[in-house]
Amino acid sequence: MVRITGRARTLGAPLSDAALASLVLDPLRQGRGADWLASIGGLRALCDITPAVVARTTGLPEPEAQRLWAAIELGRRAWSEPSVCSGTMDTPERMADLIVAPLRGSPVEELHVAYLDARLRLIELRCVGVGSDACVVVEPREILRLGLLLRARNLVLAHNHPSGDPEPSHQDLSMTRRLAELCVAMGLHLVDHLVVGRGGWVSLRAAGHYHPTASTVPNYLF
Repeated sequence: MVRITGRARTLGAPLSDAALASLVLDPLRQGRGADWLASIGGLRALCDITPAVVARTTGLPEPEAQRLWAAIELGRRAWSEPSVCSGTMDTPERMADLIVAPLRGSPVEELHVAYLDARLRLIELRCVGVGSDACVVVEPREILRLGLLLRARNLVLAHNHPSGDPEPSHQDLSMTRRLAELCVAMGLHLVDHLVVGRGGWVSLRAAGHYHPTASTVPNYLF
């Protein structure tokens, strides 16, 4: 399992969620951030509700609630921008640099596929399914159809767990093995499947949960 963590800093000193939120609001309200942030259930809850609900729940004037929500949304969009990638996607870490950011923080499960050429270079990153907070259902034939249309040779799957825990479920493992078999039948290769949580991600292949059956599947560099 590979995990990545991070924390906000200003001038080298870590700031709490409440302190960061207070900096976005009118300076006269600084120091009260912990009270109103707690009243709505914390930072995670703030990301999932509208400015009107923030204003109604906390008593903040709506313009301030909108300003706070806008800052949160800008941060979410910044994290959602995939890394500019070039070269070979030949390690789980390089794949994660490309594929994890668009999934982190989504309140529902999404399935993304990186379509790669024979040398593991990116052709296209595509969202192929959006589901609920518990699951996402995607037809395998749609994943394969896009692979053939894009003339890809290799695929890497990635989906998120809105619960925050990146550990793969039994359904994740069985779906991965089944799709790998279908890929081989179509002349494609499933290289890996990344499961993304709130603070980390797991490569099924690196963790030993997935072993490609086709000898022609490119090797990662561990």
